[in-house]
Formats: sequence, C-alpha cells, structure tokens
Amino acid sequence: MASISMHLSEYDTLRLPVPGAARYDALTELMLDGGKFEEAGGRTLGDFVSCCCPRLRKLDISSPTGLPQLVIRSETLEELSLFLAEDLRTLDVRAPSMRVLMLQFCFAELESFDTDGQVTNNVARIVAPKLEEIKMRNFGGRRRPELEIHGLASVRRLGKHARAVLPRR
Repeated sequence: MASISMHLSEYDTLRLPVPGAARYDALTELMLDGGKFEEAGGRTLGDFVSCCCPRLRKLDISSPTGLPQLVIRSETLEELSLFLAEDLRTLDVRAPSMRVLMLQFCFAELESFDTDGQVTNNVARIVAPKLEEIKMRNFGGRRRPELEIHGLASVRRLGKHARAVLPRR
C-alpha cells in the first residue's frame, strides 16, 4: 500500500506524464494540495488517474487551479474528495467501487461557455453503484452544478449540506 502526498503552491505547475508513459501499480492513495495543472498534450489528471494508477483507492484534491474538467474511469477508486476546485466546470466519474464522494466549494463560476460561445451549466456526472456517502457544500449564494448521480439506492449517509445533492424533480 503506497501513498503520495504533495503540497504545492498555486504557482507550482504540475505536469503529468502522458498516459501509458508511466505506471504506479502500488499507489493506493493520492493527495494533491494546491498546484496549477497544465493539461497540454493530452496530459490530464483524469487520464493519469485512470491509466497510470490501476490500484488507486483514495483521491483527495484540494485547491487546484487550471482544472476545468476532471474525467475519471477507475475500477478501484473508493473515495473521491474535491475541495476548492473553483475552476472545475465538468466532473465525470465512473467508479463502480466508489463509496464516498465529497465535493466542497467546487464549481465557483455559475456558468461556463462551450467552444461556440454558448452558455453551459457546470455539471457533475457520477456513476457509482456502491456509493454510500455524499457530502457537498457550495459557495453561499451560488447555484449548485447540474448533478447526475446514478446509484443513489445504496446511499446511506448524506453530509450536513448534502440535501442539495438530491436530483431536482
């Protein structure tokens, strides 16, 4: 069981290896605090986690900059925590083993724009049939992102502010 914990300033740029160029087979926990993501040349955090960390169980990301999109496909991920991911516009996670989802103070902008200049809403799409616990806190006065969470039948615990997580009717 291996873990990596990195504490970076907002000025430290984190350049990830190209998917397939590196593998961290023993890595089960990854904690990234701060740092600026530069996702040039197909080097995204989502690709890194999905392709290079096949046994990752816990991912904790705090105060990232330059992370407008996070797409994760993981068979082993059990816990995902995002804190102060203010640049985030799209979160798309497919993790059949995920039990815990925490989104705190993410999606700071009310809306974003697509390549044609059309307004798009921030969105979180989660497919996690074993999801048991959801915690979510938004910025005061901000509209929450569109939430598409599949697998709510297994949810046993909602955090203090999670009532906003339930789908709108």
